[in-house]
This record gives sequence, C-alpha cells and structure tokens, in this order.
Amino acid sequence: MLCLLIIPLGIYINSQEYELRRDTWKESEKLYHDQTSGNLGSGTRAEGFRPPSPFGVFIRGMEDALPDKVITNRNGIYSFSKNTIRQDALTTLFGSMDFLYIVGTILSLLALIFTFNSVSGERESGTLKLVMSNTVPRGKYILAKITGPYMVFITCFVLSFITGFLILVMNRSVDMQEGRFWLTVFVILLLSAAYLFVMFALGTLASCLTKNSVSSIVITLFAWVILFAFVPKVSPLIARLVYPLPSQKAIEDEKHLAQKEIEKERDARRAEILEKIMFQNNVNPKEVRMMDQSPEQRRSFEEYDEQITPVETAYQDKILSTLEKIDRDYETKVRTQQSIAKNISRISPVSCYLFLITEISLTGLIENENFKKYGAVFQQKVDQEIYSKYTYRTYIFGDGNHWVMSGNKEGVQNDELQVPHLDYYEFMPLGKILLTSMPDLLLLLFYLILVSGITIILFAKYDVR
Repeated sequence: MLCLLIIPLGIYINSQEYELRRDTWKESEKLYHDQTSGNLGSGTRAEGFRPPSPFGVFIRGMEDALPDKVITNRNGIYSFSKNTIRQDALTTLFGSMDFLYIVGTILSLLALIFTFNSVSGERESGTLKLVMSNTVPRGKYILAKITGPYMVFITCFVLSFITGFLILVMNRSVDMQEGRFWLTVFVILLLSAAYLFVMFALGTLASCLTKNSVSSIVITLFAWVILFAFVPKVSPLIARLVYPLPSQKAIEDEKHLAQKEIEKERDARRAEILEKIMFQNNVNPKEVRMMDQSPEQRRSFEEYDEQITPVETAYQDKILSTLEKIDRDYETKVRTQQSIAKNISRISPVSCYLFLITEISLTGLIENENFKKYGAVFQQKVDQEIYSKYTYRTYIFGDGNHWVMSGNKEGVQNDELQVPHLDYYEFMPLGKILLTSMPDLLLLLFYLILVSGITIILFAKYDVR
C-alpha cells in the first residue's frame, strides 16, 4: 500500500514540475526570439537554452542547479546562467519526492525492515533449528531468505511503478515515442531493482550477525544511517578539507584582472598605431573631429583599420586563451575535488546508485559537461552568423579620448539575419553515459555480490540453537 501511494504520487508531482520547467524553457525561447528579432547587431547577446530532461518526471537530480542558458558575446567570452523558477518554500526546505528519494531512502529502509529479523527472529522463535534439522543446504536457505521477501517486494514496486507510468501516459507530459525513453526507463528500473537487492542482502546480513531481533534492528538502522546519511553527506566535506579550492568569486576576480591588464596593453597599442599613422599623414590628433573629416584624416583611419585588424585579433586571442586557461585550470581542480568526494562516497552503495540514476536521467554532472560543450559550439555559430557580419572599431588617442564605431559589412542587411537558436542541442547518448558511469555500475554489482556472499558465509557458521 505504501508503494502504491508514494510511487505514483511522486511520479505525478514530478511530472507537474517537469511541465513547469518545460513551459519556462519554451517561454524563454519565445521571449528571446521576440526581443531579438529586428534588433540584431554587433552587440547582440545571443542566448541558447538547454531543454529540461524528459526523465525529470522520475529523477529530479541536479536539475535545479544545472545551468540551462548560454549567453554569447561579440568578444568571444560566453557565459552560463540559470533561469530561476519560483518554487514553494517548503518544497525547497524539505526536498523533492522524486523516484531517487523514494527508492534510495524510503524503499531502502523498508527493505531493511523486511529482513532485519529474517534469521535472528526465526532463531528466537525456534523454527530455524527445526528447519536446519532437515537436509536443506544452508546456502540455499539463506538465498531464499533474501530472494523470497525481495520477490514479493519487487512485485509491489513494479506494479506501483506501472500505476505511476499510466498516470504519466494519461497526463501526456513526456514524449514517449522515441526508443531512448523506453530503454532508459527499463535501465532505471533494472538498476533500482539491483540496488534494492543489495539492501535486502544487507538486512539479512545484519540478521546473521546477531542472535536476537533487537540487536538486529539496531545494527540495521546503524548501517542505514552510515551508508545513506553519513557517507554521502560527509564525502564532499572531506574532499574540501583534503583538496581545498579558491572560491568562484576569487576566480572571477582573477579573470577580470587578467582581462583588464591585456585590454590596457591593447588600448596602448591602439593609441600608438593611430597616432603614428596620423603624424605620417600630417594630421594632429588633437584636431580630429568625427564630422567634417579632411581627406588626410579619412586616409589615416583607413590605414589604421588595415593595420589594427591583425593586432585586434592577436589581443582578442590572447584574452580568450588567458581566460580559458584560468577556467580550464579551475575546472581541473574542481573535477579533482569532485573525484575525491565521489570516490569516498562510493564506500556506500547508495552513492553508486545515486550517481548512476542521475546521470542516466540526464540530471547529473555529465549533462552539465555536455551543455558546456554545446555552449562553446553555440558561441562559434553566433560568431559566424552574426558577429562576423559587422565591423567594430575603437579609435584611441593619446589624450585618452576614444571613439567607438560599428557598422554592417558590405552587403549585410539586418533584417536578413536569422535569430540564432540552440535548436540542435542533443542529450548525451545512453550508451556513452553508461560507459562513463561504468565504475559506479561495476561497484553496484560488486556490492550485490559481496553482501550476498558475506551473508552466505556468515550463515554457514551461524549457531541455529
């Protein structure tokens, strides 16, 4: 009854939240298109939006934290941001009831409750001694003790999931036509079933460690707290202590200072080249006016435009490479810290299951990396389709005075340019995600075999009297 209540309810609630994220994505796309149409120019800040994961109807994961918008710039420096979706304050406080929470927390605890006295309880009642007086192999008996309740439990679990899935079908929240959807749902169910088997084996293992039910439930709850609450929560803290990182603000300040330093050097070079050309053409920089320019002044600006182009390109490349290096070094450090935290947390099968399910549902760290790659591609696309169609020149004089002039290149009409969209975005293929997540997949299978094996070994020496 509990499965039938919480699983369909959780799927329904998350389907409503997915619809909200999807509607927000569509509204953002439309608003961006309406505001940008007819206003394209050299200063256009094109925006590309990441669609929400359709598997968010099951697993919310990191969806609320992942960036979903990339913003381009004519200087080649693009950025990522997150569209804010208003949420109920209590939902933020208590957390969401998605499939990951239901299976990882509630059902895992139920699995332990189902099995904590499966051996010690029978020993207390005296039935274990009677059963073992027959020619029943101990290995066969203990496997039955794990798989028997597990099969009953998993039947309720699957039927409840089917009920929730029917609600999803009637709601028509997600497009289920593509083959990936059914395969991904099957993999999520399969991994959830494997994870629950580990929990059943763990509960039976705790029962084999004691000779009475009270001790079994204490050990079982202690193991659950350590594996679910302690290890996953403390692993990021340990990683931060072992491998500390500078704050994001410190990195942004470093990038800002580096960019300003190069821009200062570039502006000095601009002024030097412009004044040199003007003196060669017998033009006094202090007497230059934007209107009513003399032939010598126009010739000076034309020569400047020719000479400054490679200089501008070189300095722009230098700025981009410097900022990319800072970002790349920081990302490497972040990945190292994340790797430390993940490796520590993998002591618990709960963490392995969490990593697997969030990545498969496209709401994990892999999706974050995937969107960043598309952000770089989107910047290049906008460079080619928009920014390359315009000229943008800055004229700096020795006294600090400067002019900024931009215009269309020959033959370019603003109304002929199309608003750039990130409509070619694709989620990472399931096969590639599974390959990337292979450590967690193998560890989950390892825990399944390890806990079951230890349980069989311990019961072989268990005193049934």
